[in-house]
Amino acid sequence: VDFVTPLCLMEWSKSDTFFLQLLLPLIFAGLTAFKMLVQHLIRRASGTEKAEWRSEIVQCVKRRFLSASIMVYHTLCLRCFEVFRCEAYPDGEQYMVFAPQTQCWTTTHKAMVGVS
Repeated sequence: VDFVTPLCLMEWSKSDTFFLQLLLPLIFAGLTAFKMLVQHLIRRASGTEKAEWRSEIVQCVKRRFLSASIMVYHTLCLRCFEVFRCEAYPDGEQYMVFAPQTQCWTTTHKAMVGVS
């Protein structure tokens, strides 16, 4: 996420990258749940459905969520703690160190702190 941004399609800021990185495990789990649901519907239509399909989907989504969380754990920790690093500028305002366009303790910054 740090080296590829959709700047050709839309405006993209460091705070957008922050939210995306924190949501990656949920995105992976959601995609897994969608894939499992489609597989269930295909099996149901063909008559080869298992009786315990719900617990299978839940277990698979949990595994994928934990796997994705472990893969991005280091980045998640760094991003969560970077939110609290603010630096005072000569104009008297404080801005985030990793996202200098975001002023500290504004609505955007408070949302980032809340998500962290």
